[in-house]
Parts: sequence; C-alpha cells; structure tokens
Amino acid sequence: LPRPGGAALDSGDVIVDAATLNDLDVVSNSAPGGLTLLALLDRTRTRRGRDHLRRMLIAPLSAADAIRARQDAHRALADEADAYNRIIGRVDLDAIENYFPSRWQRPSARRGLARIARYLRPAWHRQYSIDVRAAHAHVMALLTASGQLRDRCSASAAMPLRDLAVTLT
Repeated sequence: LPRPGGAALDSGDVIVDAATLNDLDVVSNSAPGGLTLLALLDRTRTRRGRDHLRRMLIAPLSAADAIRARQDAHRALADEADAYNRIIGRVDLDAIENYFPSRWQRPSARRGLARIARYLRPAWHRQYSIDVRAAHAHVMALLTASGQLRDRCSASAAMPLRDLAVTLT
C-alpha cells in the first residue's frame, strides 16, 4: 500500500482511515477554532518537516520494536534538548530560506554590466556583494551545525538517531 505522500509503507506502519483521523482531530478539526494534534505538535520550521510530521501522525508505527526505538530516540533528544537547541539556534534558518528563492543574478549574468560593476560599484552591485557574503556566512553556519548534529546523533544509543546521523553525512 502506498503511504500518504507517496512513500512506501514500512511493515510496521498502520493506515488510519480519514473518519478516525477526523474524529481524533489529528489533522483536521470539525469544531470552529479547535486545535488539531498536528497543530499542537508542529514546531517544524520547513514545509518538508511539517509534511514528515503529518505523515508520521497519519501512518503511525505499529511494531513494538519500532515504537520502542522511536521512544528511545525521543528520550535521547529530550535528555539533551538544550544542546540540540543551541546547535540549531546558531543557524538563522529564516535568512537561508529567504535568500535562496531571491532573484539575485550573478553580475556576469547581466550582460556588459559585470565589467562596469567592477569599476563603478553601483548600489545594486554593493548590495549583491553584501547579500552574497551574508548568505555564505549563513550556509557555513548551517553546514557547521549539520556536522555537530551528525556527531551528536551518531554518539547516541538510540538507533533512529544513529540512522539520522548517516543521512547528515
């Protein structure tokens, strides 16, 4: 069976039907202004993270070993929540997300302006240079944080965190 969102189901996953999800207010709520379980738990910063959390709520684990492994991972994260939050807090994720969809073009992409820009330094070129340096610093901070998270997860006793560390390599 396909998992909501297109991924294949793990043998330890369960599909919960729409009526049950609605009755339990997992992802939708029939009461005006009422909160859903997703809304209460969602502290994600990206669309991909939110979609992943939603899939986990819609198709929860059913195998006891998988549930215990996830609980171990949650416990390990909770025990070191301050350390994880410090690592993530050093990264300005909003600045990175705002920079990448920006419409800046390399000066060489602006025909003939690249040579002039080197000598005249128009305002747009100065701003471009400032933005590129800032984006570079943000991306370097993200890569550093990713390495620190990888190291911390790989040292964990929880298998799901060690598996996550492999994906951060």
